[in-house]
Amino acid sequence: MKISMVFPRFFKWLGLLLFLLALLFPYPDENIDEVNKPIGLLIQVTSFTGLLFMAGSKLKDEDEWSQQIRLNSIQWALLIYMAARIGMKIIAFSTQNEDWLPVDFQINMLLIILIVLFYSRTRLLPFISRKKQS
Repeated sequence: MKISMVFPRFFKWLGLLLFLLALLFPYPDENIDEVNKPIGLLIQVTSFTGLLFMAGSKLKDEDEWSQQIRLNSIQWALLIYMAARIGMKIIAFSTQNEDWLPVDFQINMLLIILIVLFYSRTRLLPFISRKKQS
């Protein structure tokens, strides 16, 4: 079986390192969307790259089952992300309160949802079912 469009396994750890570096940036109160300071763009690109590496890294035993779960997780992550964005906009328009608008709800949230769905279905659920059988 040919495995396509996945990174090598060590990219998961490289991605985690990049994501944590972006989260632990020494100036957390700084506006990362300010266009006059390139450090904000660097933080966002580092965070996105780290999440992309984690979401797209190969499992130890990558097979048809894990590829099916990966595809299914991508589909559900897109649906959850879009439902959350549209839901927040509906609440904002119905209450006429701009605080509900998804201003800081960036594309990184989509990758976080994907990672949670994929690894919970490939690692957590089999672990729980093994514990119940014991």
